[in-house]
Order: sequence, then C-alpha cells, then structure tokens
Amino acid sequence: MRDLLRVGARPGASVLTAALAAAGLDPATVLFEDFARQARDLGRAQARLFGAPVLVATCHRLARLPFRGRTSAGSRPLFDVAVLDEATQIAEPAALATIALAGRAVLVGDPQQLSCVEPSDAEWPPDVVPEQLAAAGVAGLARSLHERLCTVRRSTMLRRQHRMHERIMALPNRAFYGGALEAAPSARARQLDVDPGRAGSVPAWLEVVLRPDEPLVLVDVPGGSEDRLNEREAVLVAEAAAALRRAGVDAGRLGIVTPYRAQVGLLRRLLAGDPLLAGIVVDTVERYQGDERDAILVSLVGGRPTGHLAHPNRLNVTLTRARSKLVVFGDAEGLSRDPLLAELVRQPETTRVPAP
Repeated sequence: MRDLLRVGARPGASVLTAALAAAGLDPATVLFEDFARQARDLGRAQARLFGAPVLVATCHRLARLPFRGRTSAGSRPLFDVAVLDEATQIAEPAALATIALAGRAVLVGDPQQLSCVEPSDAEWPPDVVPEQLAAAGVAGLARSLHERLCTVRRSTMLRRQHRMHERIMALPNRAFYGGALEAAPSARARQLDVDPGRAGSVPAWLEVVLRPDEPLVLVDVPGGSEDRLNEREAVLVAEAAAALRRAGVDAGRLGIVTPYRAQVGLLRRLLAGDPLLAGIVVDTVERYQGDERDAILVSLVGGRPTGHLAHPNRLNVTLTRARSKLVVFGDAEGLSRDPLLAELVRQPETTRVPAP
C-alpha cells in the first residue's frame, strides 16, 4: 500500500482512509490531495505524483491530471502501463485520454454487462458517423473503446470466475458466455455462513431462503405489476432481509438490487424503520455493477419483461452480484413470457417457492 498514490477527491476515499488507519499509515502518504496540502512547493508535489510506482484515479481525473502538460509528442510517456478496470463503462474519449499517458494499455471489462451511459437521443441527437469511422467500429458514445476493440482486435477471456456458486453461475454462463465459464474450486460449492435456527420461527418460504444449501431461490409473487414499484414484493424482500440478519448475516454481506429507482425508494423506506436492517445497501442494477455480496436479494417488480428488465446485459449484472445466495422475487408467470427469464424460472438450478 505504501507504493500506491490515489488521486481524487478526499470524501470518496472513506474506505481507503479506514484501511490506511488500520495499517498505521498516514493518509498523506497515499492520498495526493492530502500530500499536496502539506507540500512546501509545487516541485515536491510533482515529484510525489510522478514518482509513485502505482497511481490510482478515475479516467476523468487523469484527464485533468496536474502537470499533465509537461509531456509532448514523441517524449517518454508519464506511465509505463495504464490498466483500465471496468473498461466497458468508460466512454471512449475518457479512455483515450488515459491511454495517451502510458506506453502500454490493458483494458479489463465485460462486454456482456452494462456499457457506458450517454445522453438520450431526445436530449442530444446522435451525429452522423462518417463511413470510415463506422468501418472502424466507431458509433457514438454509447459504445466503449473496450467493446469496439473486442470486435476488431484479439481479446482474452478469463474463463475461471471466483465469485459465484456454480448454481448461481449456471444461467449467465449459458446465456451470455456460451458455457465457457467455470467456477473456481473455492467458489463452486460456496455456502452462506448462516444459522437458520437463530432466525426463530419463520414461514415455509423463508425456511428455504435461509437454507445454506439453497444458493438460488425464486420467490414466486403472483400478480405482477404494471408500475415500477411493487409494495407486496418489497415487504417480502424486507422480511427476507430481516430473517437473514437474525440468522447471522452481517449487513455488509447482504445487498438488495432492483431495476427501478421507485422500488429502491420504497425498499429504503421499509428498511429504515428497523435498526436491524441499517447498513444494507439497496440500489439499482447500474449502481451495483462491479460490486458483490455474499447474499443478494433481487426485486424484479413483478413480471414485466420490458424496459429496464428486458435489457439482457442489465439482467446479467443483476444475476451475477451474489457469491453464495441469490434470492429473486418476481411473478413467475409474467417472467416466463421472456425467453431468458423463463429459463431462470424453469432451470433445475433454481429452487422455486410460492410467496404467502
């Protein structure tokens, strides 16, 4: 950690700050903003910035890197290698601004998950792409450099995944990766560290949810919803979260994901009334990309295979956040109208239980 220098706003570094404190390190040795405030002159700040073996920052921050203008065309690049993580979420101009600082670049990402976000056509009508650029795969800001390069250059797929139980992995593997993924031995049969007996007396559907040997559960909530929120489903999700907490699952190991902000707001209000549920992160699929938890509860808001839910990459992200237990709430009949969601309902890896 002593070799690392983070460039960015101080408020976003709370987790890193806590890790530094635990390691007995002064934040000024790792957080450039702190170091710069204490530096006696610009030369010392510049030496620290470009002398660090590893520099960590967002692409947008690197585009505004202090002293960036000290390099010129043909001179030695500032960095030997630039590694862009979650590269499919980085718009091409921002990726290029980072790559221009390094002699080599490694782009790491998953084109089967969510791409970068651009303004809607109504807000910013797309430009007509010249023929030569279109032939090179350039087609607006909705497509990342990573995705474009995957179509015109050789890429390497990392086939072994270390996150998900093999039953959680099964559907995304077949639907998005052609069956090429394999679960590492440490993940293949990973079970949630939970003690169902501590949850007390619970209904039959919750007994299944709490079982550590049931990694993938679909709670069938009939009736569906034509809106972007479903109160009955939200109440059941809150009940499942409370039962898992009583059974010994820490709030930081449990997450709740839903496609719609309206459902996020409803779930947060329900959880806010119970101190036991404080600290559980409830958010949209987009905000959960790149994150993971031991247990994930998914509220599909009934059975609407339309809009956000119909986007296959969004569904892939939704189903791949859990390490040991994935519990999906939705209307099985409605979900079965979509071929991909129908496979979730019918596949042998899914344990289906009726909601009360």
